[in-house]
Amino acid sequence: MKMSEIPGVEHFELFVKFTKAEYVDSLLDGNFYMNNINFYIELENNSKTKGVGDKWEAAHVFQFDEMYYMDSEEDKVIKLLGKGELITRFEKSREVPVYCFSKFTAKDYSLYEDTDEYMSFRLDIGDDLRKFKEFGDTAVIFPVNIGEALREAAHSKGMDSVFKEVTYNGFSDKTLGEMDEFHKGSVDMFFRKNEMFKYQREVRLALYNTFVDNHFSLETQNIKEHSIVSPIEQFLERSAILAYKNDEALD
Repeated sequence: MKMSEIPGVEHFELFVKFTKAEYVDSLLDGNFYMNNINFYIELENNSKTKGVGDKWEAAHVFQFDEMYYMDSEEDKVIKLLGKGELITRFEKSREVPVYCFSKFTAKDYSLYEDTDEYMSFRLDIGDDLRKFKEFGDTAVIFPVNIGEALREAAHSKGMDSVFKEVTYNGFSDKTLGEMDEFHKGSVDMFFRKNEMFKYQREVRLALYNTFVDNHFSLETQNIKEHSIVSPIEQFLERSAILAYKNDEALD
């Protein structure tokens, strides 16, 4: 049974940053290292690792199953070019810094134990679990108000920001409405990704009117007291969420 099916815990959510152990102390001190969009666009080329990064970041993308080279005057096909894609992007968007992490919800957890005193739940996300191990060796569970804390930090420095979940769809699902929003410069361009990345369950903060050459460090108050640090395998494979039955909804 999924956690989302049980009244009283159906709205559970957990914000988690997967990172390397060497970066954890700085993060807990309130230093949020934000790469710009271009970092993710170029990541696969720079790292030489297939499948990392996202070359379609902040872009409107159309993919075509078939493209042709034609003689326009004779309306004659000269050669079949095969598949192709059209990527449209505001070049300035490459310089916008973003901070990305994951949001797990009650839909991601299944009932593990049901005793007289409590229910426990384990992460149950199938093959997605393996993919998260590529993000680092450590999981940092953020305070529940992390989105608000990041936005307040940005506001205190006079920066415009948006914090929300990323939405995922296929390129074939693109609509004229989305294209119109894109050309009007909607900030939604920073929160749309291809469905192949859906496993990431991503939320992000975008400083959409700030432009940096490489990265930016957003400083907040120390979050160590209200965060949990765990080896990544422990979090993904062995950790459990306990809900004690002091609430009638869980009985």
